[in-house]
Amino acid sequence: MDKIIRLTYVVTPEDGVFSAVCKELATASCGDTVQEAFDNLHDAVGLHLDTLEDEGIIDEYFAERGIVPFEIPAQTEVRITGPVGSYFKAEDFPIDARNACAVH
Repeated sequence: MDKIIRLTYVVTPEDGVFSAVCKELATASCGDTVQEAFDNLHDAVGLHLDTLEDEGIIDEYFAERGIVPFEIPAQTEVRITGPVGSYFKAEDFPIDARNACAVH
């Protein structure tokens, strides 16, 4: 079975736009609305993961950041906390188990 990584996104209002950050991957984006910021960050994260895989350095990158691909049940509750006034979202990305190792 393929594994996933769970990433958390934080969107914060900043100077008339919304800043979006995925701290696990050190990836950022922005948007004119909260939803646009989430959508743009989703796209940026997807491109980041594709690039890491294409370059053959995804395992090393995950190890440096303590990211551990794992298998989860279909329904898992996620609780995210952070600064008041920010918006949060958790997203699961599939990681091909043949190409990414579980890092401890």
